Amino acid sequence: MQRTLALDEYQMLQEGDRVLVCLSGSSSTLCLLHLLRQFCQTRRLKVQLAAVTVGSADSGVDPRALMLYLKELDVPYFYEPLASHESLTDQLMHHVRHRQYNVLAMASTLDKLADRFLTSLLHRGELCALPAVQRSEDVSKSHPEGAVRIIRPLLFLREKTFEQFAAAHGLPCRRTMARSGSNTGERSLGELLQQQEQLNPLVYQNIRNALRPILSLRTEASKSAYEMLRSSLNTRE
Repeated sequence: MQRTLALDEYQMLQEGDRVLVCLSGSSSTLCLLHLLRQFCQTRRLKVQLAAVTVGSADSGVDPRALMLYLKELDVPYFYEPLASHESLTDQLMHHVRHRQYNVLAMASTLDKLADRFLTSLLHRGELCALPAVQRSEDVSKSHPEGAVRIIRPLLFLREKTFEQFAAAHGLPCRRTMARSGSNTGERSLGELLQQQEQLNPLVYQNIRNALRPILSLRTEASKSAYEMLRSSLNTRE
């Protein structure tokens, strides 16, 4: 099925995985949690799921609503305020290792994949994209827990799909925020994509298909999971 295409194509989950879902309270992150639960149940895959929110006062996240909701789902939930002296990336990787999970699930969508690809191509002259799976083989004295795998199961799906699903099922999402890039160039690219989609409704599918060979490439094992996540994460998902 379309919604599990990336999970199957890149074999993102394995028997016995301990998966920590990055839950920002957005529609896509909540839908990611539901997708993973349903996928594991359907495939009878023994995987432990949990969720973590690293939030700030102005993030629009209501941790109490999320706590109650995940309690109903019987999914362990952790909430930590965003530390002023530590980046979101630092805190996410800390939780993955400290709580002994080996997989971090991110809710990056096809919209974000397209934005990042065009930014790298037009602004830096690079042909790169968000990887579907990032693997780290780093086992060191500082991180004896071993390898961490970062997965993006929603990379082939549009953001609007999750907004519609969340609204229809009454998911406890944070208030909707305006979609914008971190600078004028990224905002312009977002507007360009919207204009192109009006002319050609298949523009996002075409970008996805064109990037498939790149998404299949393995990230160098010499790079740590922290370095890989930091290089690809600069906005809350």
